[in-house]
Amino acid sequence: IQPAGALFDSVSSPRVSKGSCGTEEALTYVRATDTTTFLKRMEGLELIEADLRKTGISIGPHPMALIREEMNKKGILSARQILTLKKGQVVSVAGAVIIRQRPMTAKNVVFITLEDETGHSNFVVMPDKFEKFRAVINQNDYLIIKGIFEERGMLKAVYFEPIHSFTTEVVSHNFR
Repeated sequence: IQPAGALFDSVSSPRVSKGSCGTEEALTYVRATDTTTFLKRMEGLELIEADLRKTGISIGPHPMALIREEMNKKGILSARQILTLKKGQVVSVAGAVIIRQRPMTAKNVVFITLEDETGHSNFVVMPDKFEKFRAVINQNDYLIIKGIFEERGMLKAVYFEPIHSFTTEVVSHNFR
């Protein structure tokens, strides 16, 4: 006997349990109540994380949008905000690492692209800085990078700090 009605209806449904010999032993009732939680609705970072883990994309807000207010309080800029910088300004930018690359023709210079809810920011990492921060750069999906604004929208990275607020996995295009 199958329960009648919708999955979350608050009505009693008879359920027959079978004994070890296949005989009907007892008729029990299952009642779905308002407190019964068959499925918990995912929201916020949990939903974004599930999307990114399963598909590599999410139609929800960018994870950085969830902590933008905190970043603003710390003076950490978004990708859109760095568009108005002047050469030589020192700033910090935060985002998801979407590209790490070290072209063979670049003499061990590493290029990193961060993504946030407003766009992309690009960083040049000189070999000495890369060696100093190698673990932080390679082992974290979200970074705060302090850099000096250079020409053509590029920042020369001088300091790296992981953002531990996230557990989402970003699909980064590493050293390709």
